Amino acid sequence: PGSSSMDSASCVCALTGERLFSSSSHHKFERDGNLIAVRGSMLDGLNALVMSEDALLSDPTSNPQLPHTTIDVVAWASLQLLDLDRPAFIKRWQRYVTTLQRHVSTLPEGTNRAERLAVFGQLLAKELLGSFDQLQFLTCEGSNGALAVLHYKMDGLTPWLWFLTEGVRTEDVPTDCLVGH
Repeated sequence: PGSSSMDSASCVCALTGERLFSSSSHHKFERDGNLIAVRGSMLDGLNALVMSEDALLSDPTSNPQLPHTTIDVVAWASLQLLDLDRPAFIKRWQRYVTTLQRHVSTLPEGTNRAERLAVFGQLLAKELLGSFDQLQFLTCEGSNGALAVLHYKMDGLTPWLWFLTEGVRTEDVPTDCLVGH
């Protein structure tokens, strides 16, 4: 695995079908393929927004749209911030991983995938608790969806979202549905 880019696919929650990120967003697989890391870019998004406003001012009949690679992933997918303390995070994480395990167990190679998810989920939860105060947690609009982890890598400015790979599926959608939401 590595970075990928497709123009007509949306990555959605495997449990609810709610969108999580566009497959054209910069993303990569990490941790032996167990995590999908999606990079946000506040600066690129702001620059694109300014350019689209300039285009609209010069031609009011134009309908400029931001490329979804620069749109704020959280706003595009309507992800909701969760206010979790440590005990609430543990409870929510366990419920999410258990629900994902049940789902994955029905898929090809399900038993192996569910066991791998259980082990990785436990290890990641311990790691997340170690840096809990620097993290934020988000979910789909529905309360039973994916649990995303928002953190900042190395530079302290670039936001990254982590999703459990087993909790994401790709769905083809018309390109116009991906832009401007």
